[in-house]
Amino acid sequence: MKIIDVINLFYYDDKPAELYDKLFSLKKDRFETDEKIVVVHPDTDYYYFNCPIGFAINNLFNCWKEADLPFSVMILIANHSHLSEAIKSYYKINEYDQPTVISEFFNYDTIRKNLVEPFPHAINITYPAVCFNSGVQRPHRYKISQYLKKHDLLDCVRTNFGSVITIENGPKKQNIPNSKQAVNTAASRNLDTADIITTQPFRINLTEFKFTTNQQIIELHNIPLEPHQDTVLARNKVEDVYHLFFMDVISETVFNSPHVFISEKTIRAIANKKPFIMYNAANTLEYLHSFGFKTFSNFWDESYDTIQDYEERFLATSELVKTIALKPIDELREMYYNMQEILNYNVKILREQEKKCLELFRPITKFAKK
Repeated sequence: MKIIDVINLFYYDDKPAELYDKLFSLKKDRFETDEKIVVVHPDTDYYYFNCPIGFAINNLFNCWKEADLPFSVMILIANHSHLSEAIKSYYKINEYDQPTVISEFFNYDTIRKNLVEPFPHAINITYPAVCFNSGVQRPHRYKISQYLKKHDLLDCVRTNFGSVITIENGPKKQNIPNSKQAVNTAASRNLDTADIITTQPFRINLTEFKFTTNQQIIELHNIPLEPHQDTVLARNKVEDVYHLFFMDVISETVFNSPHVFISEKTIRAIANKKPFIMYNAANTLEYLHSFGFKTFSNFWDESYDTIQDYEERFLATSELVKTIALKPIDELREMYYNMQEILNYNVKILREQEKKCLELFRPITKFAKK
């Protein structure tokens, strides 16, 4: 394979004009069969009403077509489940001019920056769970913290919430289909995440929970919540306290999304032999199984992962978190001991996936450094 160029889609996510210029500059009269333009999509995407194609991917394919490049030259590498099928169903591309789409467990940036190593601490289970819930104030993260507060679980599930993100100059207007959810609002992080939040141009956060009719979700709307740091987590690095917790309640980047996206949050739990319950897109555990990982159905009910309705999935996940978090510490320590075979096996699979992705990304990384 001869790499013509490597394009990191993250840097063009809100710059389609620059992306078009970049692609147009790569145009030539004839491409050899082994010449490829590699596009890496290391970040998650934003979707409208569970459309299988996100804004970043849509920009890419529109610009590619406008630049009059053959799709067969494209190798698209992303950490999104079922992306190849979605592209084939959404774009009517000649069967002899198909892009190569590769979905990997690790995203490009994780492999490029550093490998995942366990934290150097012996396990000392003191608390039932931790939920690293800071960062971008996504609606499902807001609701997790509200749920924990409503059910008096903050001593059992140690968590933090929120870092205020400001967007300079505000959003640009979007051409979005009319909908009660497509509301034109200012770019703000005012903690009322029941409202739609418009962030960067061409990107819209999902609007889960805004128009709910589920009474259990409605009750959470009124739970006051401010950005906060748990006393155990405050002023400590993750690696200094992670060994204190039985399990990781993972609030992944996406929740109501047509594709599973795996970030360092999930990888960290596996590398450090932590059992986990996940707030993520439906069928995330099934996606992990497809890479060879085992999860914890022998210890608790994992059917929450299969629930397609995001509100019902949120409530089922939260109820499971509550059930585990209220168990006595001695019982959790015994459970952890009985999980060792699964936890050790998952580390083995993780290392195999690292090696596989390193081999895949090595020529791309070398080219990108030129």
